[in-house]
Amino acid sequence: MTRLRLFPLGFTLVEVLVALAILTIVLGVVASSIGSSLQISRQSRINAYASEYVQGVVERYRAYWSVPANYSSGATPPGLSGLADKLSQANMTATINASQVINPDGTAFTGTGQPPLRRLVVEVRRGSEVRARVVTDIGNPQTGGIR
Repeated sequence: MTRLRLFPLGFTLVEVLVALAILTIVLGVVASSIGSSLQISRQSRINAYASEYVQGVVERYRAYWSVPANYSSGATPPGLSGLADKLSQANMTATINASQVINPDGTAFTGTGQPPLRRLVVEVRRGSEVRARVVTDIGNPQTGGIR
């Protein structure tokens, strides 16, 4: 009985087809794992942008409000828009709430004069999903934040 040889190395057509089928399956598994890795990498990069933004905003507020006049007025530090460039590229939005004044026990400050603490809430969203959120209290630079 003579077998039909396809290549000079002696492989039959069936052997070549089986090898191609195995190679196709292996390449499919590799391609899907690469796709998953790329998705994870993209999500990690987006989360890093969000974390970098909220940390940058908190640092700017802390530095700016270390000046008593800025703290008293509750003024917004300059240059925050420059921090948001990467957020817009990743289709994220940020909200900053720096209007709450509180006492050291966390209750609302209703007295007169300078509030002991100002609460800063920075949140970054992508669609309806929160990617990063920081709540921090910044103390009055004239009193050390606690009376």
